[in-house]
Amino acid sequence: MKKYIPNDQCPECGTKMDYDVGNLGDHMTPQTDPTLYCTDCGFNTGEIDWDCFDYKTKQFRRITDAQRERAKAVREALENVRDCKTFTIDSLFEHAPEGDFKWDTDEAGDWHVYDCGEKDCDQQWHKIAYSTSIKRENGKRSIEYFSGDEDGNWDCVDVWTDGDDTWLLQEMANESRDYFAGWARYHLHCFFDGTDVLGECEVGTPPEKHLKHAEDMVEHLK
Repeated sequence: MKKYIPNDQCPECGTKMDYDVGNLGDHMTPQTDPTLYCTDCGFNTGEIDWDCFDYKTKQFRRITDAQRERAKAVREALENVRDCKTFTIDSLFEHAPEGDFKWDTDEAGDWHVYDCGEKDCDQQWHKIAYSTSIKRENGKRSIEYFSGDEDGNWDCVDVWTDGDDTWLLQEMANESRDYFAGWARYHLHCFFDGTDVLGECEVGTPPEKHLKHAEDMVEHLK
């Protein structure tokens, strides 16, 4: 007999089914078993696929072989991510005025996400954003590259001045690549683990939606 999980389509009308956790019962209330039911046609069933229940997240999650293959393709794409075309000093200062000036960005860019990998960190995944300031002072050009976290803490990643090595320009050029790669990795994590520690999606978001998010992010890396 076929078994179901919440949000599966009702076999009678095709509407997504809801879940009733049931009741353990007590001396006043009779016990009721968990059921899946359809609000449109009234269909209900106790044939629940408990093999898809994640006891850590308390959620039902079904991952198919086809989805695992798609996730494997995302991982392979992420393993082959390359550096973006580096910025040049001339391009960054192309529209700068003559003489001394300073341009500060009013706000940071979009949130990036990364896995810190720290053993003593329960969350593991964090958001970070970047901003850039460029200036010319006494005829000498410089670039300041900053990072900020969700708590409003800002750090200077590095400073470039005329005559320095230009590795920072590559770091800045890779910002868009790291944005898409980071979010692809995060949604891949959500797909396999079932935990959305950053609260990016609604509770109970199915694995397919996280996988599709990861695939969409990878498309921007091609």
